[in-house]
Amino acid sequence: MTDSLRIGILTSVLMLLGCGAGTVVGDGGAGGSGGGGSAGGSGGGKMSTGWVVVDGGTTTSFNAIWGSGPNDVWAVGQSGTIVRWDGTAWASVASGTFSLLSGVWGSGPSDVWAVGAAGTILRWNGSAWTTQASTTSSYINTIWGSGPNAVWRDSMDLPLGTVFWNGTTWTKVARNDGSVINAYIRGIWGSSANDVWAVGDLIWRWNGTAWAVVSSGTTEQLNGVWGSSANDLWAVGSNGTILRWNGSAWVSVTSGTTNHLSSIWGSGPDDVWAAGGGGTLLHWNGSAWSAAISGTTKALNAIWGSGPSDVWVVGSGGVILHGP
Repeated sequence: MTDSLRIGILTSVLMLLGCGAGTVVGDGGAGGSGGGGSAGGSGGGKMSTGWVVVDGGTTTSFNAIWGSGPNDVWAVGQSGTIVRWDGTAWASVASGTFSLLSGVWGSGPSDVWAVGAAGTILRWNGSAWTTQASTTSSYINTIWGSGPNAVWRDSMDLPLGTVFWNGTTWTKVARNDGSVINAYIRGIWGSSANDVWAVGDLIWRWNGTAWAVVSSGTTEQLNGVWGSSANDLWAVGSNGTILRWNGSAWVSVTSGTTNHLSSIWGSGPDDVWAAGGGGTLLHWNGSAWSAAISGTTKALNAIWGSGPSDVWVVGSGGVILHGP
């Protein structure tokens, strides 16, 4: 047997086994109750999925991801790192800053915001990122909007509040947090401009006029929020916490893990993904959460997708996964 033939056979075997960069990493069998400290959903073990490791061109950690569509996706992270997916490959894009970036959201392909440390606010106009005037020098955790002239971000300046972009200026909007002191926001999502949720040390809801605290039933820190409709929302947080809004109250749902959960996204009420520490990936199928094999033990910090078969996950060490 020639050396070239041996190499060819070995390569084929490795591909079938899922080895190497850019190969399917999730190919586990379902069944059992989940063990060994890994996340497992109620009534099932790790689900069989296919998550592919995609080269992002950096080992710098990513903190957030958002896209306008399957061929236009942004990921942001440490040291001002910004990369963009064009449908074929991830490529670095100059940000003009070395500040840590923690949040990204846009109203379209030519209007994208990124926020982060030291009050950093960047905006993409379709051709370049530029630094925007900021009303703070404090850390900004997250950003989300219902349109180009209705954007919310958190504020760590005292007194704490949220900050609203009306298309021209940023204006701080007060909150009434009751007796709670220094309650921070870590995630924002809304079903419309007049129905916006913020989660963190508490849960708040914007009704178009004012923010109000809504009972969460937990003392755990919440990190991400997403919904399929105004009456079907999910929030995730520390120690595997998962809460669901049913239209009238937040209720706890068994996650099967005690790992820190950082982010949540779904394509609909029966297809929701949560990501977190230790490579944790969980999937909701409409009746229960189950664990998926991510193929990594690195922290997974953010998740976003354009549809059920086009989901991106980013995290520490520059890890980028695509699936399922």
